Amino acid sequence: MPRHPPQLPFEIIIDILSRLPVKHLIQFKCVCRTWQYLISSDPEFAKLHLERVLQVTNVHLHRLLLSADPFQSVDMEAYCDADDNFLIREHRFPVRNPEDDDFEFVGSCNGLISAVFGSDHEITVWNPSTGESRKLPAPTSSTEDKLFYGFGYDSKLDDYKIVRGASSASCNEVQMEVFNLKGNRWRAIQNLHCNVRFQGSAIALNGILHWLVDQLNEGLMIVSLDLAEEKFLEMVVLPDYVTENWGTELKVLGDSLSVCSSSHTTNFEAWTVKGYGSKASWLKLFSFNSDPLPGCKYWLNVLWVAKNGNVLLNYEGLEIIVYNPKEQTLKQFNVPNNWHWFEAITYIESLVSPNAGNGSVAAADDQGL
Repeated sequence: MPRHPPQLPFEIIIDILSRLPVKHLIQFKCVCRTWQYLISSDPEFAKLHLERVLQVTNVHLHRLLLSADPFQSVDMEAYCDADDNFLIREHRFPVRNPEDDDFEFVGSCNGLISAVFGSDHEITVWNPSTGESRKLPAPTSSTEDKLFYGFGYDSKLDDYKIVRGASSASCNEVQMEVFNLKGNRWRAIQNLHCNVRFQGSAIALNGILHWLVDQLNEGLMIVSLDLAEEKFLEMVVLPDYVTENWGTELKVLGDSLSVCSSSHTTNFEAWTVKGYGSKASWLKLFSFNSDPLPGCKYWLNVLWVAKNGNVLLNYEGLEIIVYNPKEQTLKQFNVPNNWHWFEAITYIESLVSPNAGNGSVAAADDQGL
């Protein structure tokens, strides 16, 4: 009688697969229908895989995505080590090439990336690791006011939310709306009653969205929205030594909310904050002399701080820079096939689907993996 090879229990197979990189799992979908469903459609397996990714500290699981033509992603380890020999992975943006449109990355969360582009402010949620995407319906309310956005995860509902705000210089109220991926609809939430100017998209940290705002004559502040409660927290005033509106931005560095500032001088500084409101305290993370860089110093955008201390920056949307604080050196990297300025954002590789609760699923583009 022919001998059959021993079969592993399915629980062990799941445990093994949940520890593999996404690029390998995509290749394994053709093994059998069970694996195809597990990798492509099972939300519980996607959640288990995400938990494994978040548990490890391997920087190889983090990638830098650039909105060049075509989109490119690079292993964070290669850049952070200032290594010239790194592999570039190309991606097709799921809706259309945003090169000719106003384009902005809204945020990155658990492998999903949200972006807004075009004169009609189309919003797309995309997993560049799987190629799966979702175009959101337009909000029910229309406005000519200045728009700003935020994207994050609500652990209470186990759902991802996109927040859109509309502010007007003639009104002391900011109108807020939220879209739940599972709920598949826009709805109004608590408005913000103050006259502020929002500067860019929100930074998500621990279920809270944070925006940098200019409160007219009172300087820069941080406005925070709790995604679970959908309520604003007490504002945080920036330290007195951060005075520049241009060249100042919020980032998450070392699991902490941070403020990075390129002043009109040649210094670039990063500060981290603990707490909210009157209990907020500030600590300086690092600073360096940006004088060796040509051009405008305001367009230095911090992307990542590596474990070896190296700082990864987007310089003027034209090249990537690595700052080595130990040697106090700056190394510049050109972006291949970049004929215009690019946006840059970091993300982790995951199986999280943007189509949770959505009836229609955009086909994954395997060529973009």
